[in-house]
Amino acid sequence: MTVVIIITVIYSLFQIAYYIRKKYIKEIFLFLVLTSVSVLYLIAFVKDINVPKPVDIVEFIFNPVSRLIFDIKRY
Repeated sequence: MTVVIIITVIYSLFQIAYYIRKKYIKEIFLFLVLTSVSVLYLIAFVKDINVPKPVDIVEFIFNPVSRLIFDIKRY
């Protein structure tokens, strides 16, 4: 697991240096968020921790919204 974290940090340093040279500030933020989420899910998988899948999170958020929209549409 530490190998994965070390590889991710090294890759991130190269990628962030490239983004800084090109002045891609928004991309740095997005890269850090997506990489952090990926590494956290990988750590949870390796340690056999039960975390919700991203699909479950999206369903949790959008099911009430879709029910509301379709209920309004019926009237």
